[in-house]
Amino acid sequence: MAAMNNVHDIRRYRIAEKRPDPYSDAASRARWARIEAAHEEIQRAIAATDRQLEETAKEVKETARVSRESIQKLSRQVEETSKAVKDLDKKVGGAGQVRGRIAEEFFYKALREERRIGALKFDEIYPNFEAKRDGRSNEYELLLSNGELVAVVEVKHNLRRRDVDDMRKVRAPNARYYLRRFSDKKMMFVMAYMTARADVVTLAHECGYATLSPDGQKARADVSCVRYVPPTDEA
Repeated sequence: MAAMNNVHDIRRYRIAEKRPDPYSDAASRARWARIEAAHEEIQRAIAATDRQLEETAKEVKETARVSRESIQKLSRQVEETSKAVKDLDKKVGGAGQVRGRIAEEFFYKALREERRIGALKFDEIYPNFEAKRDGRSNEYELLLSNGELVAVVEVKHNLRRRDVDDMRKVRAPNARYYLRRFSDKKMMFVMAYMTARADVVTLAHECGYATLSPDGQKARADVSCVRYVPPTDEA
């Protein structure tokens, strides 16, 4: 070995003498031991991940099964509920038709006797009057007429706001079109009901309609707010 030139060379040499030989058997064993330890740790982590993935897959599968069963159960419940609603609708609809016929029969009998709505006297009464024009038809529960006036009576067992709206928007505007037979007469509209809320009756009066309600076996009339539609003299 060459002679040392200075103190620094001597120090570097002594430090180098103290370093282990990376290629010695002891160093190799230590290095492989660390590698094996790291490998085992990685393997344990992989195994834990695999177990977690397997458990997650089972949970997902179970959730999917439960979801399918829940959806099937919900579908059955919806189907059963829908059927029950349809059955109830049929029963209620049938009952509603019966109540409607009862109301029509009541007011027809009440008006047939005196043929009077309040102070207004009529000569003729027409139940279930069907008017046809241009291939179309419309039916009116009751019509009453005299030499100057025709009363269009809409009968409801339970008068609702939508019934008044329908009269205002559809039935009344179309009456002149269908009832051409009475074009030379003034026209008034009447809402006859067995039951109704006070605010609905008020709405009918605000629209200019007379009202009829039961009074024992007779019909009590309110014609205080009636607005008459003038005749058209249509040929």
